[in-house]
Amino acid sequence: MKNLLVLIVVLMLGVTFAENAAITKNHPKFDQIEKNLINNTKSENHGVLYSSIIMLGEIKSENAVMSLAKILRGNYSNDLKIVSALSLAKIGTDYSKYIVRRVAELSDDKKTSELLRKFYFATK
Repeated sequence: MKNLLVLIVVLMLGVTFAENAAITKNHPKFDQIEKNLINNTKSENHGVLYSSIIMLGEIKSENAVMSLAKILRGNYSNDLKIVSALSLAKIGTDYSKYIVRRVAELSDDKKTSELLRKFYFATK
């Protein structure tokens, strides 16, 4: 329950930050921002990791799909996997949606699997 509450707060903060930041592909430093966020997905600091994953989804970074897929398939907490799946669904490429669907099918955790399925079907 505590993890779910933390996840909700982080998602709300991420959405709020993304709306206020107004980072679009037309932003003069978009490429540098995107590169930094992708590099932050390798961080061991969970706060940096969460916020980077959320921001990559908000800016719909197609270059981040592989990094987010590694998190989704890797040995990470379910919270990180859920946030990663949400970002992949927001990015919306065929491959990112495929990854979400496939991991939902193979996930051992029922709660995570159900959420990933919802993310996948929300993209259709």
